[in-house]
Amino acid sequence: MKGISLFVFFFYCSSIWAQAEYKKVREMFSVPHVNIDIHVYKGHLDEVHPVEFFLGVRANEVHGYYRLVSSGQTFLLSGEWSDNLLILTEDNTLGNQVGELIAKDFDFHSGGILNVRWQSITSQDILDFTLMKTDITDYAPLAFKSTFTKYCDYQNEECITIETFEEEKAELMFLASAKRVFCEVLSLNPLRLQTRDSIIYEQVNNKIRVKSGSTFQYFTKEKEAKIKRMYYASHYLLSDVEFPELGHNAFDKFMMTLIDEEKEKVRKAIKELKEKEETLHSSVHYNYKWSGWTEIDYLGSTMISGRIILNSYIGEDAYEKVIPFVYDLVEEQASSVLDEFKKDVDVLSFFKKRIKAELAESPDLQLWKAEDFQHFSLSDEFVLISTDFSTNYGQATIRIPYAELKNWMKRSSLIKKIMRN
Repeated sequence: MKGISLFVFFFYCSSIWAQAEYKKVREMFSVPHVNIDIHVYKGHLDEVHPVEFFLGVRANEVHGYYRLVSSGQTFLLSGEWSDNLLILTEDNTLGNQVGELIAKDFDFHSGGILNVRWQSITSQDILDFTLMKTDITDYAPLAFKSTFTKYCDYQNEECITIETFEEEKAELMFLASAKRVFCEVLSLNPLRLQTRDSIIYEQVNNKIRVKSGSTFQYFTKEKEAKIKRMYYASHYLLSDVEFPELGHNAFDKFMMTLIDEEKEKVRKAIKELKEKEETLHSSVHYNYKWSGWTEIDYLGSTMISGRIILNSYIGEDAYEKVIPFVYDLVEEQASSVLDEFKKDVDVLSFFKKRIKAELAESPDLQLWKAEDFQHFSLSDEFVLISTDFSTNYGQATIRIPYAELKNWMKRSSLIKKIMRN
């Protein structure tokens, strides 16, 4: 009985919610209660941000609004639907036009899918997204995008890290050599992958069995990290940042502090945009885009290291930032690569010489200068020295083997712990 009562209560509340939304739409028409069909759609703006549309249709006349779920902000819509072409102007709450939405080959009466293109009226910004017709909007939280799981073959001293995407049926596998191998998903439970070279990765209990030809190799699960996804959409901002979460309180707090510091800088920039809104009301709409992701270079029981890569776009201006991190999970404190070496050794000068030598010898690094390599992180076998991330050229990384550096390391160095593992 309790389950039935809860269902009835939910259905009742949903019905009240729906009627309130429908009333808002009907009141946008000159004669608000005559021959108006209400349609509700849901989807993800820019493939990330949950959005819900409420559209009323009477003959060719269309009115309604859409709501950004993460911020609750709404934008008014009005326009026409004729010959299966839907054109809507978008106004903010001040009554200023801020965008235009177009959907081609669409029939309100039979179409359950609405393919929309949003475009700014003052810039070249375009967002394409798909909406699905629904009766009740219901959004599952996009809390985690992917999970990193590290497996090791201790006998052969080799490790692999598999990244599993939750929203897409796609898998990426990161090898210890830092090569990326795209895998076809044969099954998700149990996990079974196949590379283009027909190498099969199968999950057997708590191990990954790798089959290449007639040979098998077994990797035991060592560590797992989830990638937390923080997204938010408002009148000014579209943000989507991913960072690791281990379930280790100290590390998770450290990582959240890093992200919050960057988020505060975004908040200040948004505040400046708000101050300009009275004169630039249309050009600031979705004008600030903040995105980021994490490259995990090492994931072990005692340490995690990697790089957070952040991109900010304010109009036509783009800014990139890389935040490398090395975190000791045992001592519960952050470190830096340079701190892992003896103080009487000028290891930084050694790194600079190696960078210049690599640039001289490698044609693939000709786009970069020595001073571009400034971000240090750790992997299974190498000190990694990376550049900033470029939207045109990507990111370059120089790898220096630990074997060349072991005599300079402190006795308590985290790198020595990696080498022993």
